[in-house]
Amino acid sequence: MTPLRQTPPPETVAVLNSDDLFTPFGFHRGNIITDTFAAEFTGDDLDIIEGQTHAVLYRAVCNLLLPEVRKAGHDIDVIWADTDNNPVRATTVDGVYLSRQDAKPDALPSVSVEVNRDALLGVLHYIRIATRVPTFA
Repeated sequence: MTPLRQTPPPETVAVLNSDDLFTPFGFHRGNIITDTFAAEFTGDDLDIIEGQTHAVLYRAVCNLLLPEVRKAGHDIDVIWADTDNNPVRATTVDGVYLSRQDAKPDALPSVSVEVNRDALLGVLHYIRIATRVPTFA
């Protein structure tokens, strides 16, 4: 009798797409990381994900998505907007300034990256170091 093979559960991933840089509703209104990974983390990591949702998203876009856009031959500059919706918005594409009302340029392809737990741990580590407050004894 052959033992039953158990299929491992699918890996949890959040898909970041460059199209989301051009809309206030992109990245699940800025909550894609929390929506996708809240059940995957506990303790300090969960506190960062829930307490600094927009900082985590901004850093994930800068560290993981934008390098892939550059590999596709385009350059996008982004800002972190103070908003309740998507906080990561494109400001320039290939050196051309965009107003907030501008749509995605036709020449820019859609570029996506899958962010898994390990990639997100790297982002959390970066944020943990960047926000560390020195203590003086």
